[in-house]
Amino acid sequence: MGLKLKFDLIGKVLNIGLPVFGEQLIMRLGHLFYERMGASLGTAAYAADQVALKAEAFSYMPGFGLAVATATVVGKNLGAGQRCCALSLLLSSLWPPISSIPGG
Repeated sequence: MGLKLKFDLIGKVLNIGLPVFGEQLIMRLGHLFYERMGASLGTAAYAADQVALKAEAFSYMPGFGLAVATATVVGKNLGAGQRCCALSLLLSSLWPPISSIPGG
């Protein structure tokens, strides 16, 4: 029972994974640059910036939770071959964020 590589599957994974890797690499380099710039301003300024960033990140949690839940449910329906149900779920998941836009 030997291990057989499925090159077509590896190609599909790389087709998705390499662009995501590139995007994350650029994001992390940007964060590193930002952190280094903030640290050069001094300890107090850096600490205040970190506190503000943590508070800001907390405000994103509901949106990220909705995004992960939507991706999971839509992916499950697509995998089950229920494209119309997946589209319906996707469109219904857009209502909460759109309705929370001020003036929208």
